[in-house]
Amino acid sequence: MFYQDSVTGECMNLEAALREHLDLLKYNQQMGNPLGVAELQSNIGVILTQMGRFEEAIEMMEKALQFYQKSGDKEWIAYNLGNMGNVLMQTGQLQEALVKLEEAVRLSQEAGDKRGMANQLGNLSIVLAKLQRYDEALEKAQRGYQLFSELGDRRGMAQSQQHIHQIQAWSRTHPRG
Repeated sequence: MFYQDSVTGECMNLEAALREHLDLLKYNQQMGNPLGVAELQSNIGVILTQMGRFEEAIEMMEKALQFYQKSGDKEWIAYNLGNMGNVLMQTGQLQEALVKLEEAVRLSQEAGDKRGMANQLGNLSIVLAKLQRYDEALEKAQRGYQLFSELGDRRGMAQSQQHIHQIQAWSRTHPRG
């Protein structure tokens, strides 16, 4: 598997990406750059998630979240809560994921971050569908689509459409028990 750096666009294998990010984390810690440390902790959490190292990913994301909560940066708090919610979803901890993702949606909305809110709504819709709360899931996915449409984000719109179709398919094949 590969990791694509969000700044440089460079692709590297996950082990190399993890090593590079850990080196940069150590450097930022030595230089006393707390923002750089938090951003790297967040990115390392994503890499660890892609590697299937979920417990370590949550620990790293928690560290980043603590910094952002102190700084009051709602967009980054929401981003980290969303990532944590996705990890919890992947590990089957759906109720915990639901709490994190609902908070991420709320904070994204408060921050006026439409793109972040749309992304979080999409992730929340999948958790709700896995909990067999299909009507709520569909509403969240459709709201995410609407936000991406307002932004002119075709990629986001396509992802939201995929969520909508996935939820509709699940509701037919996994009826509420």
